[in-house]
Amino acid sequence: MPHASIGIVYRNHGENKDITLRKVTDQRLIAFNGYARLHKNGDYLWSSTIIDFLSELNERDIKKNLFALAGSFECIIYDRDKIFLISDRFGSKKLFYALHNGTFIFAPDIGIIVDAAIIPKEKDLSATIQFLTSGFFIGDATLDKNIKRFPFGTLFERSLSPSLEDNFTRYWLPDPPIDKLNTIDEDLIRNFTTTAERSITSLVPLSDAILMPLSAGLDSRAIACFLSSNHKDLTGLTYNLHDEVKIAKAVGNQLQFKKHILISKTQIAKSEFREFLYDNIQENYSHSVLNQYFYTYFFKKLLRDQIDYECIYDGIYLGLLFSAPYTYEDFSFDRFQNIYCRGVNALSLFSSCLDAKQISESPRNAYENLISEFGLSDQRDGIKISTLFYLAGRLRRYVAESYHSREDYGYVFKPGFDYDLVDFGYRLGLPIRKGKLYREMYKKVFPDTYQITYKDSYGNRGKTLGEIIKSKYVSSRKKLNTATKGMIPYYSSQTEYFFYHRKELEKLEAYFSNKSYIPEIFSENDLRRLFELTKEKTYLLNFFQRVLMLQSFFKRFNY
Repeated sequence: MPHASIGIVYRNHGENKDITLRKVTDQRLIAFNGYARLHKNGDYLWSSTIIDFLSELNERDIKKNLFALAGSFECIIYDRDKIFLISDRFGSKKLFYALHNGTFIFAPDIGIIVDAAIIPKEKDLSATIQFLTSGFFIGDATLDKNIKRFPFGTLFERSLSPSLEDNFTRYWLPDPPIDKLNTIDEDLIRNFTTTAERSITSLVPLSDAILMPLSAGLDSRAIACFLSSNHKDLTGLTYNLHDEVKIAKAVGNQLQFKKHILISKTQIAKSEFREFLYDNIQENYSHSVLNQYFYTYFFKKLLRDQIDYECIYDGIYLGLLFSAPYTYEDFSFDRFQNIYCRGVNALSLFSSCLDAKQISESPRNAYENLISEFGLSDQRDGIKISTLFYLAGRLRRYVAESYHSREDYGYVFKPGFDYDLVDFGYRLGLPIRKGKLYREMYKKVFPDTYQITYKDSYGNRGKTLGEIIKSKYVSSRKKLNTATKGMIPYYSSQTEYFFYHRKELEKLEAYFSNKSYIPEIFSENDLRRLFELTKEKTYLLNFFQRVLMLQSFFKRFNY
C-alpha cells in the first residue's frame, strides 16, 4: 500500500468553538463541526457530544447514523484505509475541495486551498461571468476550475488503497409530494404553529440568553414571538435603517424584550461595533435569526476574539418558507435568467472584452449543468426544478473573497435548519408560500404583533404615506446629485457603508484604477468607468460589489 497521510488543521478561533477533533484509535480519527440532533424528537447537541456518539459506531453504522443526523454540520472520519466526508442536507457549512493527480484537499475557505499551492491555479472564466450576473454561484463551481464547493446532502468516500477510488453519493434530495396544502384552515395553522415553535425553541438550550436581531419583516418577528413565549431574557438588535428601528422597537416592547440595541451608521463606519457590543452585552448569547447580510459582518467582528461567546449565526431559518419568491410552476431558462441572472445587462454595459455570446452562454451553461446533474428530464416540473436551483444556488450563495474581510456575504451564513420545518414548507402549495402564509396565518398565530406595521418582501402590503414621501425625497436627491455632478451627493444607506470616508473611498478606488485582475472581462477603462458611475447611480452597487470582490480575490492570490 502506498504511503498516505492525512492532515487536519484544527482552528478554534472565530468558528464558534463548535468543532471537535478526536483520535479514537491509531487508525481512526473523527472531526465534527457544527451541531445536530441524533433522533427526530431529540435536542440539538454541540459537536463535543455528537462525537462521543460517533466514536462508538462501526463503519456500517457510521454511514446510517450520519444520514440520520439533522442540523448544521460537516463531519470527517478517517477509518483505517478510508476517509469519509459528509455535509448536511443544505451544505450550510462552507467546504471546498480539489481532486488533482491523486491528491484530495479540502478546506472551509477556498483561499486555504489556493495558498497550499498543491494544485495549479486556473481561472474559471465561465463561473466568474456567471457570478457577475447572479451575485453567487449556481452549483458547486468556484473561481478556480480545479476547486469545487462540496455538494449539499452528499457523502464522499475515498479509499486509501492503490485504487484510490472516489465516490460522491447524494443521500438526500427534496421530493415535494404531489398533494399540496393550499387551504389555510385550523389544521394547517395548528401544524405550522406546532412545527415552527418546536423548531425554533429546540435550539435555545444551546445557550442561556438570546440576542435577537430583529428587522421590520415578519420572518424575524415570528421567531421572536415564539421565543418570547418561552424565554423572557431577550435582547433585541436592530440596524438603524430608516423605519426599521421604530417598527422593531414596537415589536420588542410588545414582547417585553429586556433591552434593545441599535446599531448606528457612525458605529458601522468607524468599525466600533465590536466594542459597542462588549460594552452592552455581558452574557453569553445565542442569537436566533439572521437573514440580512449586514449583520454577518458585525458578528464576525465580535467572534474574532477568543472570548467565550456562543453564537449561532443563523440559529433558526424558516427553510423553504423563505424560498417562495424563487419557486415557480414553470422554470424555463428564460425564467431562470430573469430571476437569477439580472446582472447580464450591467455586464454587457461595462465589459468591453466580452461579446454578447460569451455573456449569454455562461448562465445557460449553469442552467443546463444543473438540469443534467439532478436528472431533471421533465422540465415541465417547474416547482421541483426551481426548488433544486434555490438549494444549489441562492440558498448556499457565498463570495470567495471581499475587500473588507474574507467573509461570506450570503444571506445564509451559518444556518441551523430544522428539517421538520423545511419538510413542512415543501408540502405547502405555492399560493400559501407566496404570501398567503403571511396575510392569513400570521394574523391568527400572532395577533398582538401582527397589528404593528411591517415590511413585506412578498408585496402584500401597499406603501404608507410616509414611504411614498420618502421615495419622492430620495428620487429628488438622486436627481440633484446627478445635476450637480456629485457636489451635493446622495448615497443609499448601503452605499454609505462603502463610501462613508474619503480614505475608504481612496482604498476602493485603487482596486479600480491601477490594474484589471480580470482582463479577460474588464479593461482598466471599464473599471474606472464603473467606479465613477457607482458613486452616482446607486442601482449599480450590487454589480460594483461583485467586481470588487473578484478584483480583490484575483489580486490577493496572484492569478
